[in-house]
Amino acid sequence: MFSSRVVIAASMALLAACSTVPSNDSPRWEQVGLDILKQGCAGASVVYTDVPNRHVVGLIDQLKTVRCDGFVSQTYHSKAASNPQGLPISLQLSKPHPGLPGFLDLGTDIRSVEQHLGPSKARKGNSLLYEPSEGNNALVIHVDQEKVVSLRWDWNVD
Repeated sequence: MFSSRVVIAASMALLAACSTVPSNDSPRWEQVGLDILKQGCAGASVVYTDVPNRHVVGLIDQLKTVRCDGFVSQTYHSKAASNPQGLPISLQLSKPHPGLPGFLDLGTDIRSVEQHLGPSKARKGNSLLYEPSEGNNALVIHVDQEKVVSLRWDWNVD
């Protein structure tokens, strides 16, 4: 008979091994995008656009767009939002960024991406889609000759 310690140890080892298997449900790619949003980029131009709040009549919110070479981000700012720092909407990278891990860096072979993130949820032409099962947020990786050429993160904001 196996002792309960052996069974527990084996179970823990199995769970640890399973937790390192990449999947579309892993927030790893999402956290990379959020970290890059916080870092921003040098020499950025920032534009605020007023937009009416869909939920609170009379409340005017702001859409913040940050642009610099190879970087475009948008965040939604509202006095009624849960995050006063702004809710991320999108991030597009078409040039290298210091916040990108090597496996997502532009020019990287798509096989390296798949080794770290697992297979994409879908592929259409030169675009690979990563999204959690809920489908609220997404990472689209554009490739050319199986090399990463640009990245786009999209976050659902209601």
